[in-house]
Amino acid sequence: MTAAASNTPLVGKETPINWIQRFVWFVVFLACGPLVFVVFGHYFPTFKGNTDAVGRVLTALVFLGAAIAFRLRESFRKY
Repeated sequence: MTAAASNTPLVGKETPINWIQRFVWFVVFLACGPLVFVVFGHYFPTFKGNTDAVGRVLTALVFLGAAIAFRLRESFRKY
């Protein structure tokens, strides 16, 4: 490989896949499902009374914040 070829930018080319980062995001997204359906489910709620209501609101706000943050950052839009 020549020096000129090694300095060419990756414009229009696929960048290398970072498998560790993809695995971490997979685990994060996989953990979000049980958080919503198991911990805050209606059939067998983990928390009782006001704690359950506050937990539901906080979970919804965290997901809303994450959705807005992912939408605003260009590098996270694919997620």
